[in-house]
Amino acid sequence: MSEKNLKLPNLNHCQIAGYTTSEATLRFTTGGTAVANFTVVYNRRWLVDGEWQSEPSFIPCVVWKDAAERAKEQVHKGTAVMVEGRIQSREWEKDGETRKTLEIVVSRLQVLERREESASAAGTARAEHAAAYDDVPY
Repeated sequence: MSEKNLKLPNLNHCQIAGYTTSEATLRFTTGGTAVANFTVVYNRRWLVDGEWQSEPSFIPCVVWKDAAERAKEQVHKGTAVMVEGRIQSREWEKDGETRKTLEIVVSRLQVLERREESASAAGTARAEHAAAYDDVPY
């Protein structure tokens, strides 16, 4: 079968679970639409000669409208989340240079911490995880 006859589905969907590296930042477009940004870190782990290896990946996420305002309330540094959405590439000019990024446009954001967990216990766990990423430049 030649490549010209190959029919690929038009699919752009991703899911990732990890921890947020900072508070969600909320802003509004000139038209008044809410938009929030945050980054999720995912740690890929594998075993080599009986020792665990780890490689973090930092995934920028963007949330729009009412979900952006909810993200601002729920997403703090070290929050465990599951993000679902589509991957979008974007570019902009800064200081005369063209910059590019890939980000997840979030369609579903789920905070993975239990609601019945006390606020102090959740804060302690979040702080312990966040301390591991204090030197992250994001």
